[in-house]
Amino acid sequence: MKGSYAIILRLNRHSKLEIGKNQFNLNPGVYIYAGSAFGPGGIVARLRRHLKTFTTGTTKKHWHIDSFLRLSTAFISVYASSPQKMECGIVRSLKEMGFKTVRGFGNTDCRSGCGGHLVFMGDLDLQSATQRVIAAFEKIGLEATLETRAFKDYNYK
Repeated sequence: MKGSYAIILRLNRHSKLEIGKNQFNLNPGVYIYAGSAFGPGGIVARLRRHLKTFTTGTTKKHWHIDSFLRLSTAFISVYASSPQKMECGIVRSLKEMGFKTVRGFGNTDCRSGCGGHLVFMGDLDLQSATQRVIAAFEKIGLEATLETRAFKDYNYK
């Protein structure tokens, strides 16, 4: 299945990531990463790869999100089949709800001007964040499926 996805992640402590020429100062809280998967294996393969990076940290760094996944303590995925890339629409919907992007993170090939494909949701709990992500999918006409849930700690309210 080809389409778009969002990963709900939690960062428990302030972190600095240096990726290429960019430095990202990330506050603790809940983040949403929006992406698309149109290559071999589609969404299933992409989410499997992201989950492997989250759980083991052993995959080769290819995307900005690979560095972030290693620091995260929660991983919840939402996805939908779509004939075209819709991650910018997901980001726009979340921005319309009042959330901010991490400027320049994960959107080096983006031409829509959405600002970044990583969205900061602050201290929102994971259940509320998941509900807002599903609402963002619905707002742009996508039928969201909630899938993977993994945690590196047991304090995942």
